[in-house]
Amino acid sequence: MIIQQQTWWRNYIDHLEFFEGKTSKDPKDYAAKCAPKKGMIHTNIGVTYCTFKALASMSGIQPVTYDRFLKLTKEDVSAILYYGFYNYMNLKYFKPAIALSLLEIAWAAGPDQSAKILNKSLAQLGHPAPMSSRITMEMINQAGKTGVNQLFSAIWNNELAYLQSLPTWPNYGSGWTTRIKAFIDKFKP
Repeated sequence: MIIQQQTWWRNYIDHLEFFEGKTSKDPKDYAAKCAPKKGMIHTNIGVTYCTFKALASMSGIQPVTYDRFLKLTKEDVSAILYYGFYNYMNLKYFKPAIALSLLEIAWAAGPDQSAKILNKSLAQLGHPAPMSSRITMEMINQAGKTGVNQLFSAIWNNELAYLQSLPTWPNYGSGWTTRIKAFIDKFKP
């Protein structure tokens, strides 16, 4: 993948690895339902076992087994991000700061959450687009009419407000805030 040669992409993979760590079996995490059995590891470098089963094959990762999941590398995570998210979400049409913002949100809550946050941000900036659970060409076109700095700020203000509304905020809010601040400091246009 040529994108893996881009400095901004490599910096994002490093950011992801830093904040995701290696493995998790936190029973309070929503992803705990993805573990093959209760109490087993359900997340590896930010990839849930559910995501691995769904996207590993299309990302060139074989075999699609729990043992292979436990051996994920940074390169595997990059492939899953690229094939399962970046391409699927049409992020190549955005400037890197916006593409990575939408990718970061999707990584935590799914591509539909990214579409919602993008749509809300565009509307607030006077460039509304019809709502969709996916990022559409209309959203992409409207984003092109918006300043990158303004859109970046609106996306992160809306994402933070969304996270603060979640019942899990008391458990994870401090960590989420730290991660968002680090993301903004590193990738702000």
